[in-house]
Amino acid sequence: MSVAQALRMACLFGFFQGLMPLMGWMGGKAFTEFLAPFDHWVAFILLALISLKLFHEAWEGENPEDDTGRVLTWKGLLVLSIATSIDALAAGLSFSVLYSGILIPVIFIGVVAAIMSLVGVLLGKVILGRRLDRYAAVLGGLILLGIGIRILVVHISSGI
Repeated sequence: MSVAQALRMACLFGFFQGLMPLMGWMGGKAFTEFLAPFDHWVAFILLALISLKLFHEAWEGENPEDDTGRVLTWKGLLVLSIATSIDALAAGLSFSVLYSGILIPVIFIGVVAAIMSLVGVLLGKVILGRRLDRYAAVLGGLILLGIGIRILVVHISSGI
């Protein structure tokens, strides 16, 4: 992955991590009633599908980095960015219910997500290199699946 691709990923992740709480806040109570019953299922399904793709690539011996043409396209990154930030929509909804301001949280969430994404990609490139690609794909799939399961469990157990 080039530095330009890492920056593109960081920008998209940061943008959507900041945008989703803003959208949730703007939706307010009316949007809460519409989305709350199934937002956790949407997040879980999207993350599970991405996880399954990573597991498939690792099992088939495909190298995710060799698949850069598909995985790191704008479309691929857009789907991943949205899937990993859907739970932030619920955070924005809670800000609107609490009548809390949204501008400062949105800026901080977006900037921190972008920085962490960039650092993670660059560290992965430097530390892991290409030797552990298959294991990194499985680990990434497990992490995304874990995030999806956590979102699902938290929402179901809280009765939302």
